[in-house]
Formats: sequence, structure tokens, C-alpha cells
Amino acid sequence: MSAPNEQNLYEAALRYLERYASSAENLRRVLQRRIKRWEIRTKEKAPLGADAWIESAVHKCVALGFVNDARYAEHRIASLRRQGRSTRYIQQALALKGVPQAVLRAQLASDAETEEEAARRYVQRRRLKRNDKDLAKLVRAGFSLNVAKKALAD
Repeated sequence: MSAPNEQNLYEAALRYLERYASSAENLRRVLQRRIKRWEIRTKEKAPLGADAWIESAVHKCVALGFVNDARYAEHRIASLRRQGRSTRYIQQALALKGVPQAVLRAQLASDAETEEEAARRYVQRRRLKRNDKDLAKLVRAGFSLNVAKKALAD
């Protein structure tokens, strides 16, 4: 990899976005890791404008519509719900990806699937039975005790 500059960071961002959906903060972290790997490999310090170049690349991607935190959160929530994930799990997973809390709350509020439906789906996917061990699995997965009991009773 050649020395980082504004153009090759933007191109790296586009290559990343071709393969993965991302939040703006996650894309920023990806580009920062790229700079860090370059520093380690070459044993040189990053050029002075590197942080500004990263911000510029992220801003361009957002402005062009390649990165949209609300759309990313909506699709990720739907995917995690299909897996039978709890709201707590979803909040943590999206927070780790850098989705702003306001966006996350808005998308979760518009989520049509209930916690009980997600718990039932989790029970089906994991083929859980009606015993204390499986009840504990549901609670560890982020479901409340009442929701877990209802999901196992169905």
C-alpha cells in the first residue's frame, strides 16, 4: 500500500462499501485501522492530513447516499430479528457499529416485530425445550424472564 492520501482513502472506502453495509462511524473506524496498519508496516507516522482525509471520505460517502445510518440500522434490525435476537442484543450490536442512539431508538420504535415474536423465533431456531436450562439461555440472550417463559410455553 502506498502512503495514504485523500484519494486512496476514498477509494478504500468505496471498496469497503462494495462488500459491506456500514454506518458512518464504522466506516471511519475502518479507514483509521487502514492508516494504523500502514503506520505499523512502514514504521512511519501518518501524514498530517490523514484525519481530515478520513472525514472527507466519510462525508463524501454519506453525501452520495452510500452510507445512511438509518437505512443501515433498519436493515440490520430486520436481519437480527429474523435470527430471533432480543432488543437488548440489537442495541448492543448496533452501538458497537457506531449507530447513533437517536437513530437506533427511532428504528427500534418503528420495528414491527415484538420481543415475544423474536423470542419464539429464537426458541424455534435453537430447538429449545421447556426446561430451566433453555429458560436460562433465553434470558442470557437478552429476553426478559416473562418473555422467555411465554416463548417456551407456546
